[in-house]
Amino acid sequence: MLAPHLPHACNSVTKSYAGTLAAALVCEGVLDDTKAIPHYLPELRGTAWGDATLRQVMDMQTGLAYTELYAELTSSVWDYARAAGWRPRSADDSGAQTCADYLRSIKKAGMHGEAFAYKSVNTEVMAWVMTRVTGRSFAQLLNERLWAPLGCEEDGYIIVDSAGMPMAGAGLSATLRDMARFGELMRREGEWNGKQLIPASVVHDLRKGDYSLRFPLMGLNYSYRSQWWMTHNALDAIEARGIHGQRLYIAPKAEMVIARFASHPIASAALSDPITMPQMFAVGQMLRR
Repeated sequence: MLAPHLPHACNSVTKSYAGTLAAALVCEGVLDDTKAIPHYLPELRGTAWGDATLRQVMDMQTGLAYTELYAELTSSVWDYARAAGWRPRSADDSGAQTCADYLRSIKKAGMHGEAFAYKSVNTEVMAWVMTRVTGRSFAQLLNERLWAPLGCEEDGYIIVDSAGMPMAGAGLSATLRDMARFGELMRREGEWNGKQLIPASVVHDLRKGDYSLRFPLMGLNYSYRSQWWMTHNALDAIEARGIHGQRLYIAPKAEMVIARFASHPIASAALSDPITMPQMFAVGQMLRR
């Protein structure tokens, strides 16, 4: 049974932590999001990311020969999960042994920058770029720039592969209160106890979203920026979303943050979103009055 001091899998809410760190490094001039991925990772020349920019990776606008269908046992996501240490491998598994090895195997399919295509391997490439430039792993950056400064009450845990690479796409486990702290930081535009942990311009950029590549979700025209989901609703809410029901819902116009853990039996939000997302919006509307 879950308790306040026990960690829970955040799943793809992890992406929003990673995307915020990457966006901060771009804002600070440490990273250039117009550069192609091989500028930072020569190992990925000749792969799907050979001509993809860092910004296209951050915004999930890449064309990859990769599928992320959790209901299909043959989907690429399970090869990625085993390589990243997220799922066990069988004794006779001859697939990629590490996440980096798996990323090097993915080929291009389609054009980059033409459509939103949610594929978790992009997050791993983004995190690899951060590590290459800073010399710090995703776990170290997360601890140094967010976890410790936020005064998180409990340890966070992150999945690592057999080479020690942290899984930025889904690997974090945390307590609900500590995840809510991150949401409150974003609501406060990166300020915490008088210190600017994340540049305010990072949050401003998220709220603008990418109007050229909006897509329908829950009756709204969402957009995706730096590993966050933008609702463009009346609350200006942004979301971090994870499979099986994990949510971090930040509504600045309502001065509201909702952190939610769940263990829905299926990965897809198709059944739960029609119930939970209108509830969150309704609470925000009540707080505005």
